[in-house]
Amino acid sequence: LSPAAVGSRVDWFLSHGVSRAKVARTVTKHPQILGSSVDKLRGTVGLLVSAGVSEDKAIQVLLDSPYVTGGSLDVTMLPAVQGLNRILWNSKQAKQERDKAAVLFDKGVVV
Repeated sequence: LSPAAVGSRVDWFLSHGVSRAKVARTVTKHPQILGSSVDKLRGTVGLLVSAGVSEDKAIQVLLDSPYVTGGSLDVTMLPAVQGLNRILWNSKQAKQERDKAAVLFDKGVVV
């Protein structure tokens, strides 16, 4: 990768509030994150956000588990997220349980 390409990925994370130290730790542990284009990073975050994950948490997923950027968004991730949404989140009971878990999570209770 060219220095400009590396810089664009680092700048993308920095523009989303990630500290330089966190980016450096991630790149040290998972250098493959630099192989993902900014469009791929943006698309992965967008997909996670569409599944109900906050943007901050979606970016944290990228930093903690950058392998999620390795799959095809359209072929692999999108159908998986859509399937999980249909199975887990669309029933009335699932929505009630999700809301209860969110309240507990916000209060710091591990569920």
